[in-house]
Amino acid sequence: MSLFNSGQLKVLLSTTTITEGVNTSAKNLIVLHSKKGDKELKKFDAKNIAGRAGRFLYHYSGRVIVLQNDFMKAIESKPEGIKHKNYDLQAPKDEIDLFYSKDEFLSQTDRDRKTNIKAEQEKRGIPDEIFNLYKVVSRLDKITIYDEIKQLSASEIESIKTLIRVVNYKMDIDYDGFQVILKVIRPIVRNQKLIFLIDYKGLNGEYSTLTHLLHFYLTGGFIGSIKYKISQNVKIDKAISDTAEFVYNTLKYQVVKYLGVFNVMYRFIQAQDNGKEFEDVAGIDRLLVKLEYNALTENGRIASDYGVPSSVLEYYENEEKSKDIKANFDNYEMKIFDRIETIINGTDKSTSA
Repeated sequence: MSLFNSGQLKVLLSTTTITEGVNTSAKNLIVLHSKKGDKELKKFDAKNIAGRAGRFLYHYSGRVIVLQNDFMKAIESKPEGIKHKNYDLQAPKDEIDLFYSKDEFLSQTDRDRKTNIKAEQEKRGIPDEIFNLYKVVSRLDKITIYDEIKQLSASEIESIKTLIRVVNYKMDIDYDGFQVILKVIRPIVRNQKLIFLIDYKGLNGEYSTLTHLLHFYLTGGFIGSIKYKISQNVKIDKAISDTAEFVYNTLKYQVVKYLGVFNVMYRFIQAQDNGKEFEDVAGIDRLLVKLEYNALTENGRIASDYGVPSSVLEYYENEEKSKDIKANFDNYEMKIFDRIETIINGTDKSTSA
């Protein structure tokens, strides 16, 4: 995209993903097909595609060239209304939908389900602001987590507190404390890969595979996770692909979601039981930030959001060794570093806008 917009590439080929908020300097757009995958383009999609030609600040006008397809039929067709289940009385709704649909779009059965869930919430004294955190997890699942935590023994609660201290002190996990958390979240986990990582405990049957994988990721990063896989007799290519899938899919999305719900409910219960404010209860927040951004510092999180190389991210995360880390940047890393520096320091006006 950068090479095209700067004129170094004269032609850019794209699927319909070109419409997803992407701006180019293209004056001419050639439409080769009138389908999105195996479906005919709708009017909205066709007009969005045509709008890529002659972008503001580059050209006063643009040209759309259509090559023997039905693109113009889509452009000239009647617009379809955008349907959404939260605004459709007849559409089936899952539990999360019940709380984001107005009553006029809920059937009587839906309203009864919603009333029953609210009754369970009130029975436990859980306020709406707690349920409004991690909205992708249903209220009944959050109630399940609440109940699981309430049933923990004093020694299990102490293990969780030990885990929190370890996380806050050296960004690692206490195995026993983390196993307690996995026990709590397991009833609501539905992702099959994550279920396997929690349930499979190897030959000794003591700690989950997920516990080992998380420890090696926190202490050794991406490379540390690969080395752990290799130590388990996994070939290097598969170790790399398995680690990438684990870190960028399972860990950052599935694990963070469930650990986040646990953290909210744990802190709420501790505040409830000890007469404290929610904000004053220590949890695994630092671990969640690390897993989601692979960074703890503000600048590190900014760099992580932009997808920088790991060495550049390490520069922001390791202040004591930052000079040595920067001295070892190659040309590409230095170029990315300079670009991120302008963003962090607010000198890149086009990016900040």
